[in-house]
Amino acid sequence: MIVEADRNASVSVENTFEFGVLISQVNENMVEISSRYEVGDEHIAPSVVTKLGQEASVSIGNKSFSVLVEKPD
Repeated sequence: MIVEADRNASVSVENTFEFGVLISQVNENMVEISSRYEVGDEHIAPSVVTKLGQEASVSIGNKSFSVLVEKPD
């Protein structure tokens, strides 16, 4: 998934799941990743701050995902 800074992006599969993400620049080398993940009646909305080019992983119960944010060329 390619996401532009400060714009919401999402992907969903009907009646299965929905994942949304917002990437916000914190400073020249750091970004905040705000996400939302919905499966049926379960909803999580974790946020994490990470360095550009460094993979960030979030795990809650048996749900997990990883995000890698890079500067565009």
